[in-house]
Order: sequence, then structure tokens, then C-alpha cells
Amino acid sequence: MGMSVLTEEYLDKKLTEQTRELKGYVDGRLEVQSQELKQHVSEEISELARMVQEGFEEVQRKLDVREEVELLRKQMTEVRHAIGLN
Repeated sequence: MGMSVLTEEYLDKKLTEQTRELKGYVDGRLEVQSQELKQHVSEEISELARMVQEGFEEVQRKLDVREEVELLRKQMTEVRHAIGLN
């Protein structure tokens, strides 16, 4: 009985040590992967925000051109009326 108790204690001790090592490794990997995921998400959000901003700027440019065209049409109509070409 003495030898089997000693072996059981040894195995319990080794299992506990290995469990602790494995937990430390897994916790470390999870932390690294979590940080990598946070960085990736942050980069993707920044890229999306940039794309949305560019889209708004393009719409604004188109609206500005449209306003300019309307102003030119109005001025052309006024000139045509002024010289009697209506």
C-alpha cells in the first residue's frame, strides 16, 4: 500500500503541475489572440469610417456641382431674357 499511495501522490502532483502549465499557456494565447482581434477590429472600423467619409464627400461634391449647374441655368435664362432670346 505504501508504494501505490506514493505513486498516486506523485501522479496527482504531476497532473496538477501540468494542468497549471497548460492553463498558463492557454490563458497567454487567449490574451494574445484577444489583443490581435481588438487591433483587427479597430483597423476595420477605421477603414469603414474612412470609406463612409469619402462617400459623404463624394455626395457633397455632386451636390455642389448640381447647385452650380442650377445657378448657371438660372443665369443663362436671365441673360436670354435680357437679350430677348426667350
